Amino acid sequence: MGIWIRSQDKKCLVKTQESWITKGKSGEFIINISNNSFKWYTVGIYSTKEKAITVLDMIQKQIEMPIHRIDAINGEISSHKDKIFQMPQDNEVVIDG
Repeated sequence: MGIWIRSQDKKCLVKTQESWITKGKSGEFIINISNNSFKWYTVGIYSTKEKAITVLDMIQKQIEMPIHRIDAINGEISSHKDKIFQMPQDNEVVIDG
């Protein structure tokens, strides 16, 4: 099973192996991902560390959530192997608590 990440600007769709947060030169928090080719991509930029961590939490929940599909014709249940997560814009991220 894997997860595909679509960047905030929608120009990048990458199957990811790992993700991490770095701090940018202007104080922004950047989410980077890497794939099997050992390349890394910037997929999201957030104004606070808390927002960036919240987005990583959202990705984790997406990975943990089982996906099942029921075939309408024969009623068989199948599971998807991959998932896609769309990176939210900074103003779409709500911090809990």
